[in-house]
Formats: sequence, C-alpha cells, structure tokens
Amino acid sequence: MLVFIWYLFLFLAAFVFVYIWLHPGQQLHLEASYEKLRNEAFVDEEFESFCKTVTELKHKYKSVDHVTNLGFIVSPICNFSNEAKSIKVVIHTKKQVEAFEFTCDINTLVEHVIYQIVFNERYSLNNPVTSDYILKVFDRSEYLLNNLELSRYEYVHACLKMNTEIRFQLMRLQDIPRKLIRTVDDDRQLLNYPRYCIQGRNKGELTRDGLEILMETFYKEIERLSDRALKDKDIQSMSLKQSVKAVCSMLEKLETVELVTAMERVENIVNELSNNSKLATQDSADRKEQLNLESLETKCSLIENLQDSLEMLVIAVKNLVNLYCKTFQTDFLLSSSRQETRESQEVILISDNFIVHISTVHRLPVKWTKLYQGYTVECGLCYGGQNITQHKSTAVRPLSNSGLSERVLWNEWLDFETLQLFSIPRESRLSLTLRGLPSSGNTSSDNPVNHGPVVLAGATVQLFSYKGHLVQGSQLVPMTMGTAADPLGPTSSAITSESIFLQINLPDFGKFMIFSEPTTILPSIKRTFESLSAEDQEIIAGVLEKDSATQCTEVELKLLWDKREHLMDNPAFLPRVLQAVPSWKSHCLPEIYSLLELWEPIQPTQAFELLLPYYPDAHVREMAVDCLQSLPTDQLIDYLPQLIEALKFDCYHNSPLAKMLLEKSCHSIQFAHKFFWLLKGAAQDNSCKHWFKLMFVALANVAGESLYEEFRKQEDLVKILSSMAEKLKSAKDKDLCLQQQLDILYKWFAKKGEIHLPFNPSFEVCGIDLKSSSYYTSNAFPLKLVFKNCNPEAEPVYIMFKVGDDLRQDMLTLQMIRIMDKLWQQEKLDLKIITFACLSTGPKKGMVEIVTESETLRKIQVSYGLTGSFKERPLQEWLQKNNPTQLEYDKSLDNFLCSCAGYCVATYVLGICDRHNDNIMLKQSGHLFHIDFGKFLGDAQMFGSFKRDRVPFVLTSDMVYVINGGDKNCSRFQRFVDLCCTAFNILRRNRNLFLNFFSLMSRSGIPGVSENAVTYIQQALLPGKSDAEAAAIFTRMIEDSSRSVFTQFNFFMHNLAQLKFSSHNEGALLSFVPKTYSIHTDGRITNIEVINFQKRYTPEKHYTYVIRIMRQNVKVPSIVFRHFSEFLEFREKLMQRFPLVYWPPLSGKVMFGRSNVRTVAVNRKVEISSFVKEIFKHAPEISECDLVYTFFHPLIRDEQSSGLNMNNGLQDTVNNVRNMTSTGIRGELKISIQYQKEHLQVMIMHARGLSSYGIENPSPYVKLYLLPDPEKLTKQKTKVVKHSTHPTYNEVMQYKMSLEDVKKRTLQVTVWNHDVLKENQFMGAIYIHLRRLDLSQENTEWRCLGNLQMSSTSHIS
Repeated sequence: MLVFIWYLFLFLAAFVFVYIWLHPGQQLHLEASYEKLRNEAFVDEEFESFCKTVTELKHKYKSVDHVTNLGFIVSPICNFSNEAKSIKVVIHTKKQVEAFEFTCDINTLVEHVIYQIVFNERYSLNNPVTSDYILKVFDRSEYLLNNLELSRYEYVHACLKMNTEIRFQLMRLQDIPRKLIRTVDDDRQLLNYPRYCIQGRNKGELTRDGLEILMETFYKEIERLSDRALKDKDIQSMSLKQSVKAVCSMLEKLETVELVTAMERVENIVNELSNNSKLATQDSADRKEQLNLESLETKCSLIENLQDSLEMLVIAVKNLVNLYCKTFQTDFLLSSSRQETRESQEVILISDNFIVHISTVHRLPVKWTKLYQGYTVECGLCYGGQNITQHKSTAVRPLSNSGLSERVLWNEWLDFETLQLFSIPRESRLSLTLRGLPSSGNTSSDNPVNHGPVVLAGATVQLFSYKGHLVQGSQLVPMTMGTAADPLGPTSSAITSESIFLQINLPDFGKFMIFSEPTTILPSIKRTFESLSAEDQEIIAGVLEKDSATQCTEVELKLLWDKREHLMDNPAFLPRVLQAVPSWKSHCLPEIYSLLELWEPIQPTQAFELLLPYYPDAHVREMAVDCLQSLPTDQLIDYLPQLIEALKFDCYHNSPLAKMLLEKSCHSIQFAHKFFWLLKGAAQDNSCKHWFKLMFVALANVAGESLYEEFRKQEDLVKILSSMAEKLKSAKDKDLCLQQQLDILYKWFAKKGEIHLPFNPSFEVCGIDLKSSSYYTSNAFPLKLVFKNCNPEAEPVYIMFKVGDDLRQDMLTLQMIRIMDKLWQQEKLDLKIITFACLSTGPKKGMVEIVTESETLRKIQVSYGLTGSFKERPLQEWLQKNNPTQLEYDKSLDNFLCSCAGYCVATYVLGICDRHNDNIMLKQSGHLFHIDFGKFLGDAQMFGSFKRDRVPFVLTSDMVYVINGGDKNCSRFQRFVDLCCTAFNILRRNRNLFLNFFSLMSRSGIPGVSENAVTYIQQALLPGKSDAEAAAIFTRMIEDSSRSVFTQFNFFMHNLAQLKFSSHNEGALLSFVPKTYSIHTDGRITNIEVINFQKRYTPEKHYTYVIRIMRQNVKVPSIVFRHFSEFLEFREKLMQRFPLVYWPPLSGKVMFGRSNVRTVAVNRKVEISSFVKEIFKHAPEISECDLVYTFFHPLIRDEQSSGLNMNNGLQDTVNNVRNMTSTGIRGELKISIQYQKEHLQVMIMHARGLSSYGIENPSPYVKLYLLPDPEKLTKQKTKVVKHSTHPTYNEVMQYKMSLEDVKKRTLQVTVWNHDVLKENQFMGAIYIHLRRLDLSQENTEWRCLGNLQMSSTSHIS
C-alpha cells in the first residue's frame, strides 16, 4: 500500500512538471495582464478640441490688440434711428471748478464735443489734440468712443427719457485706469483640461491610491488561487470574491455581466476541483489503486479551465475599471485604456440593423424595492425631438441579488429591424427610459397604483462622437431621476451620489465607423415665388403666418419642400423648409446644404429659431451663429440668457455658438461680465453643470487674469451680502445685527478697495454708506444698501439684496420688457419705459437696483387714507406736488401716459400677475413702472378661492384721471389708446422673436417657464388677427380694465394686510412740497400779506387762502394759495424746529357746526394774518430759514389758481371754433381703411370735439354705409359711448366684396347722438371716395365732420 502511494505521488509530480513544461507561458501571461493604474488625465477628444479653439482665440486676440483690449468699459451702444434734436450737454473737467454747458445736435460726433472743450478759452491748453482725450459718463465707469455720435449711446437716450442732464467728465487717455486690461502673461496662459471639470463623487471621492490597493489585493488573490491549484493544495474562491466585491464597491457598486459571469465560472471550477479532491481522499484503498491516467487528465483540464477563467476575470475587472474611468473622467487610467489604432469605414456602407444590448442597471434607491416588482427599459432613436423609429422595450425583470451587489439584469438585445445604420442621421440620439411596474397593493403617495409601468429615470446618448465616429462597445449611462428621456435636452447628466447607472452595449465592429461629411454640394435652381400657382401661393403664404412649423399640416410641409426652389428669395421661409425636410440621412445632406448656400440670408433675429433643438444639424446651427455674428456686441448682451440656454441644445461642446460667445467676451468687458454671471445661474442645472464649469474656465482664460480677479472679488462681495441678509432675516435684534454686518462690509471695502458691482460693471463703488443703509420691513427683510460712488461728486448707488426669492423670473421679465422697449424705439415709439438691473447671484438670492425718487402706489394712495385706492386724485396730486412748475408737471403727465401705455402692453403679453399697489411704482418725473415679477405667464395670485388678478392689466380710475389730465373727456386718453394699440401691434409683428426666446428658455429650470409658456405668449399676441382687429380687441381690454372695481378692491385688501414698508426717500420739509427751497433759490421776501380767501369744491368743499408775496428786486408780486390744514402743518414744523419761540395759535377743529363756512374762513383769515406777521418779526435765523421759504414757494397749483378766471374755457373756445360749420356741426373722426384678403376693412378709431345743435353731453355712435346702397345692405354701426365728446371705439367693420366693386363705392360715415327717449340726433357726416385711396396700404387719418349730403344714395337712418 505504501509503495502504491509513493508511485502515485511521483506520478502527480511528473504530471505537474509536464504541464508546466507544456504550458510555460500560462502563469507568465496571467501576470502580464496585471496592469497598474497610471496618473494621466482623461482626455476627451471633444474637450481637447474645445481647448484648441480657445487657444486659437487667444492667438487671434492678443493683448497688443488695442481695438479689443481697451482695458476699460465702453458705454453701451444702440442703433436707434434719430432725427435731428438739440440737447444740452454738461461736461466736468479737473482744471475747471465750473462745468461746461452747451447745446449741440444729438448726432454730433463725440470728437467734436471734445473739440468744443479743449479749444475753449477757459481750458487754456497749448496745441491740444482731441484724440488725446476721452469722455467718461459722470456717475459711471464707462467711456465713449470718439468716432461715434452721441445718439449712438444708450446713456444719452436714457437721460432724454428721464429728463435728466447729460453729464460727462473729460479725461486724458493716459489718465484712464486700465485695471481690466489683458497682459502678455495672459497670452501665454494656455487652457488645459481642468481637473475640477472632471466628474466625481460628492462623498468619499475615489482616489488612485485607494483603488490601486484594492487592485493589488485582487491580483494577489488571483495568483494565490492559481498557485494553490497548480500545487494541488486546498483551494477556495471566497477571498477572491471578496476582493472583487471590494473593487466593485469602490467603483460605485458597479458590476458588469462579463465580470459576474467570469466570477461564477471561477467559483464553479473551484468547486469541481474541491469535490474531486474530497472524493479522492474518501475512496478506499482498492478504489485508489484503480486511478488511471484518464482521471489525471480531467484534473489537468480543470486547472487549465481555471487559468482561462481567471484571465477572463482579470480582463472583466480591468474593463470595469476602464469603463468607470471613462464615465467619471478620472485623472488616472489603465494602460489598456489607451486609444487603439483601428481602420476606418464609412457608416453609409453598413446595412446592418441598429441593435443595442441592455445589460444591467445599478444603484437603485432602497425605497424602490417595496414600490416596484419589476423594471423595464424603453429605447428609441430620435432626431431633433422626432422619433425616427418605433420604440422598443425589454422584458420586465425584478431586482436581483444573484451578483456581487443588487442590480436588475436584462442581458437582452433589442433589434430595430426597420432602421439600418446607413440611414441614421449624425445628430441622432438613443433615448433610454427606465420604468417600474408597481407592486400589487402598493398605495403609497410616492407611487399610486396604476395599470402600467411608471417613469423612474431617463437618459439620452449621442450616437456619433464629435469626430463623427459611431459609438461602440460598453457604455455606462448615468440617468436623470424622475423624468423620461428628453430627446431635446442635454445628453450629459451630472453624476451625483444618488445617480443610477444603466449599462448598455453597442456593437463593436473593430473599426472606426465614420459618418462622412458630404464633399460635393448639389446645384439648385432658384425660381420666383410668382411662378407658383395662385393656390400654392395662398397655401404657402398661410404657412408663413403660422408661428412655427409644428402648427403646419403634413400636406403643407410637403408642399414647402416640393416648392423649395421658389422660396429661396424669402428668408422667412427657411426655418419652415428645414422643418419640412423629409430625411436628414447622409445621402440627403448635399441637397440640403446647397439650399443653405443659395438661400437669401436670414435676419439675425430670425436665427434664434435655428438654435432651437428642433434643428440639431451642425451646419444649420453654424449658419445661425454666422447670422448672429453680424449683430453688435451690445445687442447680443440683451440676448445672452437665450444664447446660454442654446448651448444646451448643441450636440457637441466645441460648437460655433460656444466659440462666438467666447470671442465676444474678448471684444467686450461688458459682455464677458454678463456672460460670467449668467453662466453661474445656468450652472445650477445639474444636467450640464460640468459643461458650464468648463465654459467658466475658458471665459477666465480669454478674459485675462485682471478681469478674473474682479470676478472673484465680486463673488466675495456676494458671499458677504448673502451672509448679511440671512443673519438679518433670522435675527431678533435686527438693528444691532445690521450694524454689526455693515461694519464687516465696511472693513471688507477698506481691504479690497474699489469694485464693479455684479449687476452692472459700469457702477464702480468704493465703500458703503453706513448711515443711509438699512433694511425693508417686508417678510424677507431685504437689505437696502447705499454704496459710495468712486466719483465723490456723483450720486451713490442704491441696491436691494434679498434672500428667499427666485429672481430668475424677474430677470427674464425685465429682459423681455427691455427688448420690447428697444423694438418700440426702433419704430420711433418712445414709451418712456423704465427698467432696473436685477441679478440672481445664487439659488433664491440676488440683488436689485433701486430706482430713486420713486414711491409705490400704495404709499401714495394710503396718504389719503386707507380707502385712498378708491379715490381718483391721489396720483395726480402727488405728481403735481413733486413737479411745482407747469412745464415739469406737463412733462410728468406725458411720461405717465406713455409709460403706463407701455407697461399695460408688456404686462398683458407676459401675463404679469400679483399686481397689487406695492408692485407698481411711480417716479416723481411721472414714469410708472412695475416691480416684483414672481407671478407671470398667467399664474394668477389667489386669495383663498378668490382670484386677485381678474383683468388683463392694471388700469385704475386714478391712472385714467392722470392720463386725462384731470378731465373726464379728453383726447389724451385717445392718444393713450393709440399708443397701446401701436405698441401691441409692433410686438405682434415680432412675435416669433418672443416665441423663440421662450422656447429656448423652456428647459432653463425657471419656475413657470415651459412649453406652456410659449403657448401662453402665442395666444396673448392674438395670432391670425389683423392689426386693426388686434387693436379693437386691445381697446376692449382697456375698457374692461379701466371699468373693473376688482383691481381697486385688491389694492384695498393689500392696504389692510401689508405691513409698513420702508423705502429710500430723501425726505421733505413739508408733505405738500416735495423739495426744499431757500432764500438763495427764490429771493428774499420783503413783504407778505393774506389778501383774501376763496371757496373751492374740488376734491370737496373747502376754503383756500390767497397770499401776496413781494420779493427783493422783483416788481410783480407772486400769489400763492394755501389750505388751512397746510398752515397747521407749517406751524407744527416751526414749533418742532424752534420750540422756545412763541407762535400765535391757529384754531384747528371747529367743535360745533360746520368748518367749511364763510364765518369760520373769516376768523381763520385773521389768525393766519397774525401768524404770518409774527414769523417775519423774528431774527433771520427763523424768518429766512428753508422751512419758511419752502412753504411760500409758488407751486403749479398756484399758477393754475391765479389764472383760473382769466383762462377758464379759453382752450374749449379755441377747439369749438376750430371745426365749426355754419350749421353748428363740429368734431373729427379718426378712420383707418384698407383692403386685404378680399375684404374692405374699415376701423372706426376715435372721435374728438363732438358737438352739434347745442348737444353738450352726447352719447355718440357711428354708422356706416357703402354707397350706393338702396337696400341698406351695407349698414353697420358701432357701440354707443355714453356722455363723451371724445369717444374711443376701435371697432373693425368688414365688407366682403371684390376690389373692383369697392372702388365704385363711396363710404358714408355718420355720427349720431343716442337718445333713449327721443329720436337720435345727427352730429355730422364724412364721405370718402374709395377709388381715390391706395387700398393696398392702411389709410389712417383724422377727418372733419360735415353736413349730410342729401342725394338719392345717402342714408340718414
């Protein structure tokens, strides 16, 4: 027996020797596959190309380029058309204490303005050269270029709009602080792939050293298992399995099917070897003697299979590491991850079906285990948001624990039989949506029971890389939770600790499969639109009137494509034709690109539509960017939010749009500054966070170190302000907290010095005004900060910093209003629109510019009592008080009328809600403007179940009172209506611009901005209506808004609920005189006397006292009128200022009887006379103080009252005589006439100055006939406007008849007074011979009313 064992031992030893001799490279080969991690940044070909683009830009715009590298901020430039206008310019210089003032034309060159100063005798320079000087805006850090006209600068237009002085400071070029200039060192700084743009985990970030330790442990376990198997020792796979699990756990608990299969195979072989060894030891002696060579070969085979399985396991682990490094873009790699050299082949030659392998999904949330019993993945291919094949889904699979960790295993190939590889467009995307099948009996609020799978997560994968290579092999796709795959959104998704990962496999062809670009462009022939048939012309013209191609039918789109050669001369058709392209396959591109070459260039503003995700083709988007390049940089700044959002829709990061934005940043500091802060806001979107981080790095690289240092300083300021606002909001002693925080800010300025404010770099400040800064007492307790201007002679800068509100809605709304205003000004319609700067500096925090010399409507109205919202006079009297001269008051009324019209239109189109009287403000100059746009796009504010916003826009009776100048019937209101309708129709003509803007912003994450927002704007702009019809509809909105009592009731409810709201106010000595006056401004008073009193009945019965004032060196006395209550306030203020002085009493209230009677007025006149004489008996410190001279300063109401008897009714007389006829008929009618779409369209707009036969307060309506009309078939009439001599109708009457028939007719328009009890009275007639008009154009004019022409064809009923 011992001899047998000895021989068996020798045989096994010989076997092992022979096996190793026959397989000498087996173990060596296994050891050779043990790769180590090496430090090497992940290089993505797309990002590498982007870095090269940035480098090219830096070479193109070097620091020595004095055109683009000025080092200072250029004042924004505009392109408004300007007529000759004389303006006053004030220029300050260092050499002269007194500023230069002169007038010049608005179109004067800046260089000529400088010439007027440097060659002035007062300046006394030797041989001055104008090119050595430059003009700086007085209160801002922005400069004017000498080669442009004054009219080209937005600052000049803003001053004219605000009726403020145009003030500059003359500086030498050499004295300009060029703190933001790029340097030679900046030129040398190259852009490398930045480490902090690389994706990584938020917690416990994976490191090379940590992974390498686990990999070495894994390799040792492989060697240990292999060695023990060869030496025929006891073997077990548990240690190896644990090492693999450790690697997978560090790699985000990921595992592949390949790895699990290899591990299972190793375990099976190890079990077989163990079983064989156990059987051998358990056999009897007789059985052992029967061992033969055949059993030894079986064991040898198992050992060989084990070696193969271990090698497969090593490869699987390495593939997992490589997959992880590629997905997470780590800064370490395995050597095997290097790009291998492959042959290339064009995809167009491959006719295989498109297939995709759905492998596994990992890291599902724990709570899903109970919510869902199974999971499925839905796949599809899309191009520009459209599916190019039917979707396919995997089988429903449960969560499995069979692998190394929990996962869902499908291991399923999906075959798209109808889609071949050669037919896939280059910008196609694979959409992947994970759905869960709810567990039976699950009724949780997170996932209510339904009958089908619910969406859990989604992702999209770009099928072709930046270089046009088809994506192949294994892909690990991070999925966005809670949403289906968005075919229009960004393909990348930010990886977080909660991300789930789907592993898919695409066929690996072993070659680079290339999507080849077309090398030849097919010729196309241009044809004229007129050569089309009349029917086709009508259909195609109708398509152009639609707001987007999505509203077109398939028949219309097919017609557009078939007739494309006839449309090339009309740029507006290009987006529609591109949407009508039947296929974007490779072989179709030459013809499509030929259209782009030959098509008439589109307008730059039309190019925004081609940046929508519905146009993914790179050449189309490049053409759109080329069009935008032609826009001035300052105009592009207005569109930056949409351009940044358009970056998300580019298929590849190194896009022409990204290059243009960086290039414009090289041109303009203003552009770079706005780009930086808008990028910070857009980076809050996790789907493209890492891409925007790279844009940050690129922007800092091209902008230079100086500007980037300024950005960092601004970020520090924002952090301090955020901390201040948050601490103040939660503090109990807010005043103490404010003082402590202001001290911190004061010390920060002492250390950092000057800084450009984030919301506008033109505002450069150097400190904080501790005394003037405070906070508002609203719910959020926002900070009110007063910054010191770097120019000590300029006004400070007022801002509000708030925490708790999402200011992105406000930013978008204000941007739209600014764009509207510029569109109106381009049409020479100046509506005196005021906007203010607003910047979101982070999630629910930001800063807002404060408009000074303004008050909320609530504060103005409640000064007349809690019910002041229901009164008509508060706004008008407030404007009168703040504009003491007639000229200032008239300007304020005009500013109010225009700005109110502009904001009525803007707030209606944008659906601005929550319009209480604290959200509407009024400047002392009369400019009305809105604030706080948290509710927009029709999102009405609710008060319980009560809808607070019940009118199209806010237009209350007190606003109408100001518009009318206090009169009930006035042509001023007709002007207001005309301005509203004109402004509305201008926006309608540019509706595609606004629709494209909101479409681009639909995925910005701004609350309320979605595809529904586009629909809302579209419907608000009344598509399909003519200008006349739209004007008529808007007029009805004006009537509804002005007549509604809900708005005033809403104001009243807000008055009750609102806490005291403090605001910036310079303060006034007296409540009824807004400014302070002195002996120096008005002249010394030599005599004063109360000469009379007068009874007044507006706003209610009262007496006013007439005071005659004589001043030194003024022969004509001035007359002022003061109420008794104003004398009481005056006496109270004097007692407060001079408490030791005795002041004669004034009897305030009458204890019994009425106070507004003549007897009381007589007694009060005596008291007032005594009081006034006592004032001027005192020393000059009292009698000549500012309070006294402010009280007796003439106001605008004094001018009106003094001329009341003389001028009363004079204007009415002039107007009455103007159109008087021998029969007593007078008045005019504004009529618009046009023939379009086979209809004669007559719009009755307004009437003015109506009167006839002694009718003093008529209720007019208008009647129309087309003569001859013996049967009265063409009779139409307007509504009746009650009790008005200046009625507004804006009603459209249409007659369907041929143009030839129309030209044979005469339009009879008659005006009638509607009388309920008696017969209607004739007030005038107009006859218009239609053949004399060019009916293809709109004919609008005022026409005088005359007598009725009695003939056989006329009608009087």
